[in-house]
Amino acid sequence: MGEDEELAARAGRGDERAFELLVARWWDRMGRYAAAAVGGDRELAEEAAQDALSRLYADLPRYRGDSSFGTYAFRICRNAAVDALRRRLRERRWFAGPAERILEAPSPYLGPEESLLREDEVEAIRRAMSRMPEEERSLVYLKEVEDLRVADLSRVVGVPEGTIKSRLSRARGRLRALLEEDGYAVD
Repeated sequence: MGEDEELAARAGRGDERAFELLVARWWDRMGRYAAAAVGGDRELAEEAAQDALSRLYADLPRYRGDSSFGTYAFRICRNAAVDALRRRLRERRWFAGPAERILEAPSPYLGPEESLLREDEVEAIRRAMSRMPEEERSLVYLKEVEDLRVADLSRVVGVPEGTIKSRLSRARGRLRALLEEDGYAVD
């Protein structure tokens, strides 16, 4: 049993300190995933991440360790993001506004020129991913940024591994096409 799984088990039994440690270890990753899943809207991502955290706290007593804690947390986060998107779609007829795009912060270790190029690339990816369906955004993010294995993606999404592979291939193809459409050469 890994450290996260042990903390999850303790938190599920009511150990508040264990839950605080889990949050400290996972909050940023859940927030970045929520941002990717909702297309980069900061407000909606924050709402989804907060909702995921509440759901995680309530659901931890039922966590049995059948999958890694990360897979479990991302699945809860995915469901919260989907619900947030559904709420936004229902509200959209009443509210409208610009969405700020985020995927990840630029690295502080790059020089000024590399940093500007990196920011430009990240912004291009943000724009392209924001035009993708939620499921494709989620798959690409979890695979490419969080480096989840196909088996873990299968558990997060709830479909067989073969389906994940074909959906991931299709999502990567769509991302490549969107980037090329925006004038970015993709290797």
